[in-house]
Amino acid sequence: MAILVFLELTKVKKLDDVELRFNSQLNVAYVSGFQDGVFRVVIPVYVQQKLTFNDLQTFRSVCPQSEGGSVVVGFVDGDSTIVYYELSEGIPDSFSAADG
Repeated sequence: MAILVFLELTKVKKLDDVELRFNSQLNVAYVSGFQDGVFRVVIPVYVQQKLTFNDLQTFRSVCPQSEGGSVVVGFVDGDSTIVYYELSEGIPDSFSAADG
């Protein structure tokens, strides 16, 4: 599953300096790289896997982030479809501003 995300990020999304890594605390493989100069950590998860808000918070706290970086969950389906969701702390400023 992680290799599918790795291949899409390198060949389709064109991230730079992409690396496949492993976090022993989470027991999960993840992909890191730079997109438009911003450091990204992408954690592949099967669509069928149940996640809690605590799981998402753990992803954010345990995975390495540089200044301005982000943690993204890549939900992988059986047909190789991957949907990416960026995790943020609280409600992002852009979302709050849109509400008015």
